[in-house]
Formats: sequence, C-alpha cells, structure tokens
Amino acid sequence: MTHKAAAIWVGISAALMVVGAIGPWATAFGVLSVAGTDGDGLFALIAGLVIGAMTLLRYYRGLGAWTIVVGLLAASIAAAVSIYDMVNIQSEISNSHGLVTIGWGLWVDCIASVSAIVALYRFWRSPSVLRPTPQPPVAPTA
Repeated sequence: MTHKAAAIWVGISAALMVVGAIGPWATAFGVLSVAGTDGDGLFALIAGLVIGAMTLLRYYRGLGAWTIVVGLLAASIAAAVSIYDMVNIQSEISNSHGLVTIGWGLWVDCIASVSAIVALYRFWRSPSVLRPTPQPPVAPTA
C-alpha cells in the first residue's frame, strides 16, 4: 500500500468518525433519537479531528512517529468508548423489550474508529516519499 493510499484511508476513517458522532447513537420508540454529541460521541468527534490533523502533519510535513502515536491513542479511545456504549445500549435493548435500538451513528463510529486504528498502522508502515527541498545552485570555483 502506498503512503498516499494509506493517508486517504486514515482521512476517510476520521471523517466517518466525525459524521458518526453527529448522527444518532440510540433511538427510543422508533421516534426519539439521541445524537452522539449529546454524550460520549464528543470523544469520537474530537478523536476524528485529531486523527485528521495528525495525518496531515505526517503526510505534508513529514513529522515523526509521534503523530501516528497520537492518532492511534485518539482512535483507541474512540473505539473503546463506542464499543462500551454499544454494549450499554445492547443491555438497555434487552431491558426495554426492543423499544431502544442502536443508532446508525454509533455503528459508523465503532467501525470507523477500528478502521482508523488499522489505517494508521498501515500509514506508519508504508514507505513515505518526501520531496527533497531544493538547494540553491553552487557557483563554480575558478
């Protein structure tokens, strides 16, 4: 996988995390929905923005591995929070006899955050092609 393809994969995963955070995380009675930003979805929203920023810094500035570490930490926190919330909502589903359902936003966040972890690893391991900075011409000596 090329460095550019891995960066695009990370960027798409980060963007989907932001979209999922804004979308509904739970629906009650088929009518009422709770957006992710009303609660733990803020973790996914912030994580998606951090991952995007770290990817841009790494890709365009060629900054060190710390950008990948920060992105992996953010993606791991978002994945843990979304999986935890999914389990919590699942227990509510069994208690409410199906009146509460998991919203599409939580599904998107869960999948996108796990995808971001894998993509960041591939981005880290892919060979980067940094353009050399042009040097001024050296005047010939006589």
